[in-house]
Amino acid sequence: MKSHPLRYAKIIVGLILLLLAAANSVVVSAQERAGVEFTNVREGETISRLTTLTGTVNFPDFLKYEIFLKSGDNLIWAGNSYSRIVNGNLIRLDPRVFASGPYQLLVRQVNLDSNYTDVLGPNIIIDNPNKVPLPYYPEVEPSFLYPSEIFAVVRVRNCAGEDFNFDYHSPQDGRSSDDTKLSGKIEGGICAFQDLALIPGLYRGTAQGGSQGMPAPFELLVDEWKVYELAYFGGVEIHAGEVQADAQAGDGRGAMLPGDGRGAMAPPPPAFEPQPTTMPQPRQAPAAPPTPASGASKPKAILPTTGLGNGVNILFGGIALAVILILSLGGVLATRRR
Repeated sequence: MKSHPLRYAKIIVGLILLLLAAANSVVVSAQERAGVEFTNVREGETISRLTTLTGTVNFPDFLKYEIFLKSGDNLIWAGNSYSRIVNGNLIRLDPRVFASGPYQLLVRQVNLDSNYTDVLGPNIIIDNPNKVPLPYYPEVEPSFLYPSEIFAVVRVRNCAGEDFNFDYHSPQDGRSSDDTKLSGKIEGGICAFQDLALIPGLYRGTAQGGSQGMPAPFELLVDEWKVYELAYFGGVEIHAGEVQADAQAGDGRGAMLPGDGRGAMAPPPPAFEPQPTTMPQPRQAPAAPPTPASGASKPKAILPTTGLGNGVNILFGGIALAVILILSLGGVLATRRR
């Protein structure tokens, strides 16, 4: 019987191309489901003023997103949120904080299990009007204070020029605890801050500024779809309680709106008074989550890079299968020639 090695070679090449195309389509589909898009910044755009970046970050198993400026192998944190965003405000980007030069926007998608996938966005150019980067965000908080559909979000702020120590725990099982410190506010800058995502429930703790002789107790009963703050203003001025969340919808242009930014803090509240111990109350059913816009556009010029995403694993799996297939068919051909 006459063999046709060329015919078998064509079959092998065809199967490899089909496998790679299928693997690539899985990666693209996963990328589209992730829904990462910047809507008001284009490839190569120069940012020289305070700008609110708008767009969409919406992916399965959502815990939070973080946005970085990528310069070579360096990642510079620019903001974060514990809320999915569909065609809304993502972060406030102040070019005065960064050195002038080219960067690439990078979105880190963090899942509930703390695994993450990094997604590359457009390349931009930072034009710092002051030429020299400022030590910290001078006027606005880069991260919006948004509610979470699963957790309670607590923003801890240190608005004093001294260190602020705080700890928290819960009498209820399955909830986190921590003991940490925030450095003092830099003169002329905003309040140093840190965001916490807490399982809804009752939390107790103590807060103490550098000038306080004794720590002051606090108590918070927190719920999902709500945001809270623990703010220190110096001396014994500590505020703990629910605050109003930022609005998620953007104006589509990216310009900083008057009064937006939480940079100028409201007058300090009355001095902290210890709250009486209260038992946690039954929680009402949370409001239905907002429905993502059906006409939201698909991601453009957004490329997945590092992390633990399933799409990349599938792609490499497809390539591995193709290699195995080549070796197997190669062995068959070699056998037929004998």
